[in-house]
Amino acid sequence: MLKLGRLNNVYCVSWLRRYDNRSPVVIAGAEELDYRLTLDDVDANLLLMYTPVTKEGVKGEPHFATTAVVHAGD
Repeated sequence: MLKLGRLNNVYCVSWLRRYDNRSPVVIAGAEELDYRLTLDDVDANLLLMYTPVTKEGVKGEPHFATTAVVHAGD
């Protein structure tokens, strides 16, 4: 599981999966800061898109982070 901690702010989170430098695809249901890896993630990079939101509902600039390629364990 990828754990990024908890924030006291309001935010929008999306996890995306990208194979071989193709366009990333949103992972359905992955909308929390924590994400549990699945077999579908093997040989892909994961991208986290985090967008802060004010209490008034105004979205800020999105931020991105990416992982190295996920490899299957033994």
